[in-house]
Amino acid sequence: MPHQALQTPTAAWEGRDTFDLFDSDRDGQLSADEVLLGLTVMGEPVTRHDVEFLIDLIDDDGDGRITRANFDRLRERAPAPFYSGELLYGRFGADVLDIRSLSRYLLERGLRFTRAQVGAFLRNLHPDGLTRLPRERYAAFVRAYRDA
Repeated sequence: MPHQALQTPTAAWEGRDTFDLFDSDRDGQLSADEVLLGLTVMGEPVTRHDVEFLIDLIDDDGDGRITRANFDRLRERAPAPFYSGELLYGRFGADVLDIRSLSRYLLERGLRFTRAQVGAFLRNLHPDGLTRLPRERYAAFVRAYRDA
């Protein structure tokens, strides 16, 4: 889906659901890394083990990846982990969420992602495909995620 310029921060997520926002490589499936990265940025207190356990619960073909239908079933079965996140800008130490600040935050939580993974995630969130997400757009993303 091509990115479009915004009038308001919330417009970036119109027509895109949480699955689309987490699917940073845009292959129509979510890997454990994409789910873990997405939930962590949302402020969810999940571990890689938690995510792998959730995937195992709903993975129909055993490939370790989640389809949109699997993701919808996961949200129906385990809604609590998807809604309790907090805004984390104070923890990122910057007014702009970028590769460096997000990578540092993830490392502090014991989560290792490559610069490419973090950059792809941020580009997928930003309506113009940039790797720097201003506070207002991040806050709009979290609100859209919580309201989904």
